[in-house]
Amino acid sequence: MMLRQVAAVTMRNPVCAKKWIKMKTLAVSEEEAAKIHTDRSGSTTTLSSFLLKLEEGALYCVCKDGVGDQALQKVLDYACGAGADCTPLLQNGACYNPKTVKDHCSYAVNSYFQKKGQAQGSCDFSGAATTTQTAPASSSGCVYPSSARYAS
Repeated sequence: MMLRQVAAVTMRNPVCAKKWIKMKTLAVSEEEAAKIHTDRSGSTTTLSSFLLKLEEGALYCVCKDGVGDQALQKVLDYACGAGADCTPLLQNGACYNPKTVKDHCSYAVNSYFQKKGQAQGSCDFSGAATTTQTAPASSSGCVYPSSARYAS
């Protein structure tokens, strides 16, 4: 099935959409993202606006600005050792770049937070992390899970 056909089907079926996004966003070119779906009235929906609509109400956990690298490294180590999926942070992983302690920390605490079902207190890490409804900026190919279902 062509990418545009898949996009059109998933826009009508949000249950399938998140799964499709997780599997297919990496394969979308800039050109395809610009004009992924045109409805009967001629209105075009871009991939980015489609993704934003899907993620409304999503909650993420990120490491705070102003926290030292040593403290963030401890948080990163804890999260990865306590159940976060840190595989994407390995060299050649989708989230390896940018290779900063803060970016790796944010991915790890978010994975932990989602795997814990966004439970109260699971995004504190002694004050080093906080929740946000804004999806963290990430490098190409790195997708931050927004629920436990997509945290693996």
